[in-house]
Amino acid sequence: MKKAWWKEAVGYQIYPRSFMDSNNDGIGDLQGIIQKLDYIKDLGIDVIWICPMYKSPNDDNGYDISDYKDIMNEFGKMSDFDELLKEVHKRGMRLIIDLVVNHTSDEHEWFIEAKSSKDNPKRDWYIWKEGKNGLEPNNWESIFKGSAWEKDESTKEYFLHIFSKKQPDLNWENEEVRKAIYEMINWWLDKGIDGFRVDAISHIKKEECLLDMDNPKNLKYVPSFDKHMNVDGIQEYLKELKKETFDKYDIMTVGEANGVTTNDCNEWVGEEDGKFNMIFQFGHLSLWDYENQKSFDVLKYKREMNKWQEALHDKGWNALFIENHDQVRVVSNWGNDREYLVESAKSLGLSYFMQQGTPFIYQGQEIGMTNIELDSINDYDDIGTKNAYYEDIEKGISESYALKKVWMSSRDNSRTPMQWNNSKNGGFSESDKTWFKVNSNYIDINVEKQLDDGNSILNFYKEMIKIRKQNEALIYGKCNLLMRYDENIYAYERVLNDDTFIIMCNLSDNNSIYYQKEINIDYKNLILSTHEVKPHENTTTINLRPWESRMYKVKSIKRQQQKMIDGDLYIAFGDEGLETFEERQYAKEVLFDYNSLRPSKVDERNKMLENLLGSVDKNFYIEPPFRCDYGYNIFWGEGSYANYNLTVLDCAKVNIGKNVLIGPNVNIFTAGHPVDPEVRASGLEFAMPITIGDNVWIGGASTINPGVSIGENSVIASGSIVTKDIPSNVVAAGNPCKVIRSINEGDKKRYFKGRHI
Repeated sequence: MKKAWWKEAVGYQIYPRSFMDSNNDGIGDLQGIIQKLDYIKDLGIDVIWICPMYKSPNDDNGYDISDYKDIMNEFGKMSDFDELLKEVHKRGMRLIIDLVVNHTSDEHEWFIEAKSSKDNPKRDWYIWKEGKNGLEPNNWESIFKGSAWEKDESTKEYFLHIFSKKQPDLNWENEEVRKAIYEMINWWLDKGIDGFRVDAISHIKKEECLLDMDNPKNLKYVPSFDKHMNVDGIQEYLKELKKETFDKYDIMTVGEANGVTTNDCNEWVGEEDGKFNMIFQFGHLSLWDYENQKSFDVLKYKREMNKWQEALHDKGWNALFIENHDQVRVVSNWGNDREYLVESAKSLGLSYFMQQGTPFIYQGQEIGMTNIELDSINDYDDIGTKNAYYEDIEKGISESYALKKVWMSSRDNSRTPMQWNNSKNGGFSESDKTWFKVNSNYIDINVEKQLDDGNSILNFYKEMIKIRKQNEALIYGKCNLLMRYDENIYAYERVLNDDTFIIMCNLSDNNSIYYQKEINIDYKNLILSTHEVKPHENTTTINLRPWESRMYKVKSIKRQQQKMIDGDLYIAFGDEGLETFEERQYAKEVLFDYNSLRPSKVDERNKMLENLLGSVDKNFYIEPPFRCDYGYNIFWGEGSYANYNLTVLDCAKVNIGKNVLIGPNVNIFTAGHPVDPEVRASGLEFAMPITIGDNVWIGGASTINPGVSIGENSVIASGSIVTKDIPSNVVAAGNPCKVIRSINEGDKKRYFKGRHI
């Protein structure tokens, strides 16, 4: 794996409006950030990410930019930014800023020109369309609710805005737009900034023709993510963006990539072909169901996080986070901020911080800041929050319940002013009125109080940062999930050469047992803990108290599961194979329910596979009955379909490409028995990965043997036994399977019907 400064860094996100007010007008500003740089440096931070500070009418808190090369008046002047950049660099830190190029403000000079007339040269810099039957051009819903279209009364056409109506989407199809964006990006990089967090970048490409969404529920407006989120063709734009800007500098780039899956990771963040150093993905942030008030699902959290760990190891890089300016406070929605505030804040921090990737901390997370409950919707600022509230009222939901939903879901929960001490406004500002109310718990939860408390959340974060920086294994080492199916404990190991660390986190209000038969835990090697730990003998079992977490260094051994993954001979059964046996049992239970569902329950079955398999993409289907050994080693591509009686022995990875068609009664076997009878008698097996390329057709009753790769656009005839690699663009058949001939036009019509090739 290639080493890089941004892989070894720890990031800190600042929401400037809420961080520190230097001139006591009630609004945070750039000089306020400068005042607190020593605090950030002392925390151990390497990279500061600042949310938008550009000129803006502030409809969406700065994400509606009216001038990319100027600073919002409330935050200061460009000279203040230049001073900030200088002071950050003086302290040995780096500075990245938000880059918002999916849209501008409707007050940007580009849009003012564009809407002035239909024949203005900048008209095509945005996306315009005539209405349909007196209504909007299509039924797309904005991410901020309501229609994604707004009518311009002067020209009688609608412009697209997938966010606020004051945030018109730029037309990335227009080359002049792209050139103007690249010029602006390079202007900032030439000033000396160290990179960008790129906002909403997965939305820049819209589906051609801008057609209506399917609307089976007869909604007024339909959520439209499928039409503008990671749409085919976006990579061409991203490739050009990187070439014209990022590639020219030694910088850090982080893409906000909603809708990107592990199947897309090579194109987005691959070491060779990636367009960004890392991306923020959001699968793990949708795990708390505030409407049904379900408890935090530890199993799903582990599964989602581990999916990206597995997908990117030695291939790309993760951006690790559990809080940001668009989410509620993690200790309030995943943790327990009533009985176990300190413990749950620490444990949730440790659960993500030591994984492979660059960890980010959002301001206030390091002291356990919580959600806020305000008395009226008028006390809230976020446009999305207000739109959702009034939409609920229109549906007949009571004001009290609609407000309760706001308490649990509003982005404003994370935007309350930073709590520095127990003085007026938590030390954020001397103003009699701050731009947003300060959480009343600042008396007890604040930086100053925690600095002097050795057991505080703040000092725990400092220790985590220090430990990570001192151990390469915690940066570049492999991350292996342990106790995969435990409902309370998130445990994993980091392994690099002879260094192994075990992280065990009880993410529940209950006592829970950590157990790993093959790993001895020695008290002398305790590195970090949320609670006081009494000396103990070498053990494989730890009784963890509610929200207790620990980190140990242990002797490096190769466990049976890792041998299986690495293709070594491993013991599949008996005591030594206990861990793999338990995982097989879990898969059997899930698939028993899967195969028992009525044929019409397609959505329910697909949801079960999304949770069981290593990765699935959209438009997939596996017809029951379906059998596999583990599930998490199967990576299933977009548009791929399997007929009934598919059996996958997935002891090693099975990568199924896009648009693969698998006939009935097919076997895919990654594992087998050694030829030597004495070795076989000892219970040893081997496993080798299988890769099936895009647009492959596999006929019924075929068997794919361990270690085989099948190239793209190939056909495997029914009844074939595939024992060796099959190249691309061929028809193959037989036992053993051999290439018969190359694909021709007739094959394309017969097997693929123009859909894949």
